[in-house]
Amino acid sequence: MDFDDCGSDRILDETIAQFSVEEACLSVIRPALSDIGDRWERGEIPAGLEHFATRVIMRRLSLIFNMVGGISGRGKVVTVCAPGEEHEVGLMMLSIFLGRRNWRVIFLGSGVPIDDLVTTLRHVEPDLVCIGATTAPAAASAYVAAEQIMRQVVPPPAVAYGGRAFTLPEVRAHPNARGAYYLDGTPDEIDAAVAEIIERRIRTLRMA
Repeated sequence: MDFDDCGSDRILDETIAQFSVEEACLSVIRPALSDIGDRWERGEIPAGLEHFATRVIMRRLSLIFNMVGGISGRGKVVTVCAPGEEHEVGLMMLSIFLGRRNWRVIFLGSGVPIDDLVTTLRHVEPDLVCIGATTAPAAASAYVAAEQIMRQVVPPPAVAYGGRAFTLPEVRAHPNARGAYYLDGTPDEIDAAVAEIIERRIRTLRMA
């Protein structure tokens, strides 16, 4: 077992250079990270290795995001983990995909209490808030957070949620947050959905 930062960075750099960013994320990095997580759950590898791999990947993804996430363009999107959700990789990938399509993305990640998030959103005034979750408890907290955002932030941003949690049977049977949107699909499909969601919000605010 070799916890090799430099070697891991080199492999990631070679992967990203060989593919597009989207292909590297969806066809290589995400399946590899999922396999590591599955092996950890089966007790085949220690938790330290899973955390190491996640940290290396997040470090490289953060570098990519820093090149695209702050570009001003089609609208302002905040990405944040659901309360209680600690896994940020999927949310960072979403942030990169949107940033590369000229959305201005503000990545907040994990560990943001809902009251602090509401305060932040009042200041930032985003067009859309995307909430990520990978577990059933986090999905439930995402629904609660979405409803609180839509009640307490004025003017209310559009709110969407996504992530592996929302494919779980126990979550699919749970009623979602009224007025929030579920995001899924390819990067281009998500881009089109985000554009439609924000345009719908603009029309609603104009009619208010």
